[in-house]
Amino acid sequence: MFHQKAWVDRNNILWIYIVILMFGGTIANAQGIVEIPPIDFGGGLNLRSSPNLIADNESPDMLNMINTLDGASIKRNGSKRYISQAVSSFPVTSLFRAYGSTGTDVRKALIMTSADSIYFSSKDISPQFIKISSGSQRNQTYSYAQMGNRIILTGNGLTDPIRQFDVVTASMTDLLVKTDSSSNTITAILPI
Repeated sequence: MFHQKAWVDRNNILWIYIVILMFGGTIANAQGIVEIPPIDFGGGLNLRSSPNLIADNESPDMLNMINTLDGASIKRNGSKRYISQAVSSFPVTSLFRAYGSTGTDVRKALIMTSADSIYFSSKDISPQFIKISSGSQRNQTYSYAQMGNRIILTGNGLTDPIRQFDVVTASMTDLLVKTDSSSNTITAILPI
């Protein structure tokens, strides 16, 4: 009987030891559990500060994000960058989409202005902006008109020449050209 009692005591001690090993760490660390409050994303979009100087609850680029009333950020559908290439630290001041035809092919062009430069992109797959003009008056908006395969564009500063962009050849020229310096004659070059 004595041997059987010792075995039962050893078995109980073994179970107690296993229980302490399994739950002892959890019980000992239960006092160290700290509740972490939700992260506040309520700072929103911050374009004034350098990206490395913004607060933890702000973002330099909130593309496809919207803040709820609780301060949580959630995904917003419906916005995607058409061309992800960065061409200027200045804002885009105008965009114009144009179409031209060669008779057998339709050509497309997206014209964008930023700072003192004019860019275009004619590709739909992996589009990139290509600078076609620079040195214009800074940060002016442009007005556009399409005539045939050409786009006539002029800035609101009215200090730069009126230009034309040919969608088919992807070339930019001045619309008005001074042809005779002695009589100050200006000739408009228009498509037929």
